[in-house]
Amino acid sequence: MRLKIGEVSKLLDMPVETIRFYEQHGILNPKRKEGGKYREYEISDIFNLTGYMYYRNMGFSLKDIIIMRKETLSYFLSEINKKQISVEHEIQYTIMLKKYLEDHQKKLEAVNHNLGNFWFSIQPEKKYVVFSQHDQGKCCEIDYNNPILSEWLKKMPFVTGAQHISQETLPERDIIYPSVRTLIVESRHIPFLKLPVDDSIDTVIEQLCLSTIVDTRGSDDLSFELLDPALQYIEKSGYKICGNIIGMLLVHTCEAGEMHSYMEVIFPIER
Repeated sequence: MRLKIGEVSKLLDMPVETIRFYEQHGILNPKRKEGGKYREYEISDIFNLTGYMYYRNMGFSLKDIIIMRKETLSYFLSEINKKQISVEHEIQYTIMLKKYLEDHQKKLEAVNHNLGNFWFSIQPEKKYVVFSQHDQGKCCEIDYNNPILSEWLKKMPFVTGAQHISQETLPERDIIYPSVRTLIVESRHIPFLKLPVDDSIDTVIEQLCLSTIVDTRGSDDLSFELLDPALQYIEKSGYKICGNIIGMLLVHTCEAGEMHSYMEVIFPIER
């Protein structure tokens, strides 16, 4: 029994281009009948392909499989071990992502309840790298030459964008505060994500904070009007600001034709 390439493709659910790739690398050698127009594949060719499919479905690339089939058993076992380590990392990443999604969902479900309200919590240590400086909504500087930025951006959503407002600027009470835009991540995630860290990375220590949700109405800038209720609450509660205020965007939405930008704002405090 012999099959044409289209029939083999349908039988194995394998693209014709992939079958031709195998042919180009000498893995398949279809026969052409004398005077025939089409190449034909024997049952042995099909079973040969299933051997490649076996390892392809383990996650090995076609190039890897071709090399492995020409190597020793020790080499084969080494590649299997590497794949196990890779799969374990993927599993851990998926578990971590699932937890992140669950936490983010809870935050979104509580947006309307927490909007304008306040709560205290111990915020975990975070690390951040400066992305740009902003003043009155204008970008003043972007450090394009910092290679860490591109590496950290690849690790979103665990790395997220943040806006830092210096506590020294609070008394000025400008309409819009000058801010530093950063990429920020909880320190505990850095080893697993293999994020590069150098002297350009700063730390936000674990500390008591007051948190709130504000709506910047489509803007990414924090204003005195938005922060003042929390600042007054902190003062009335007998606390004081002891570090930079950090705002992190939760979600952009459009409700009844109006744009909303809900941001979680964290105020580090002490007695």
